Amino acid sequence: MVEQSMAGGRVRATGQRGAAVPELYSGRVLVVEDDRMLAELICQLLDRSGFAVRTAHDGERALSLYREEPPDCIVLDVLLPRLDGWGVLRTIRASDHLTQVIVLTELGSAERRVEGLELGADDYLPKPFAPGELLARVRARTSARQRIRELQVAKDSAVRDVVRRYAETIPHELNQPLSIIVGYGELMQDVRTTPGEMREMAATMVEAGKELAELVKKFGQLRQFRARRFGGADMVDLNVDLDPNEEPAR
Repeated sequence: MVEQSMAGGRVRATGQRGAAVPELYSGRVLVVEDDRMLAELICQLLDRSGFAVRTAHDGERALSLYREEPPDCIVLDVLLPRLDGWGVLRTIRASDHLTQVIVLTELGSAERRVEGLELGADDYLPKPFAPGELLARVRARTSARQRIRELQVAKDSAVRDVVRRYAETIPHELNQPLSIIVGYGELMQDVRTTPGEMREMAATMVEAGKELAELVKKFGQLRQFRARRFGGADMVDLNVDLDPNEEPAR
């Protein structure tokens, strides 16, 4: 088991028979820590708690693993070789505001905490820290990410339902005014049709045309549902207040 203490930035792990099996929490976590012993012990703690864990010991490797398989949560040290933690965070936040990031920092470094928050860190854990606190924070952050993912799925499902219902009603809705226009157009071609009858049919065709135009406008609102990139994933944007100068997604 892992003792509930940490000294000098290192979790102390000791074996103990009969130890209670920790409650499991699902989620993907990327641990970015150049101290290999500390990184290994953090990974053991998270792995035993049900997380799928990957490890990077420098900033460039962290970004490579992140792009390969975006995690739910990143436990990110600041002092890293090749690319420091701020560089990693800045790169991720350039296109991803949903992946949760917990920054490991030294006690008393208020300036660093402010800097990290401005760059988009979601949480901080000062060293030395208790393993139980790390586990609780990771659990909270992965749960937050999964709630966002569930919301995304619900929105996508809602939009698919709207599109399906439109697809089912479009043929019927359009067929009625089109039938009127075509039918009266054929009657107007009859040489026996009087001018008065032609005026009446023309008026009916105009009304049918207006109805058709309204239907086209209504169905055109489907173009307002679009996919955008959020947090490295495609999400459906339900905002209908479109910029008139912006070209809707095809």
